[in-house]
Amino acid sequence: FDMITHFFPFIYIKDHLEWGLPGELFSPEKLLLDAWRNLKIGGLYLIVNQGDQEYQKQKEMLTNIGAQIKVSFCMQSPLYRYDNEHYIMAAVKNE
Repeated sequence: FDMITHFFPFIYIKDHLEWGLPGELFSPEKLLLDAWRNLKIGGLYLIVNQGDQEYQKQKEMLTNIGAQIKVSFCMQSPLYRYDNEHYIMAAVKNE
């Protein structure tokens, strides 16, 4: 793929289960790696997380698969104040 977007992926099992998803399907590292492997060289992987803890964990997971984050920032909506801050990260696959 030229671009893959990942909005609010479940990083923690608690959130996964609260949404009613089966526990045996919880595998955030595998999901991340599968998405990364399916990205073309030069492709963009855009991830949006909520809350600093989830954002920091996502950054660690990206680093662990060898992805280099090119852009990373906190974004506040001008229309609505969310309980958790939203973070945006983008990595470009170089090899």
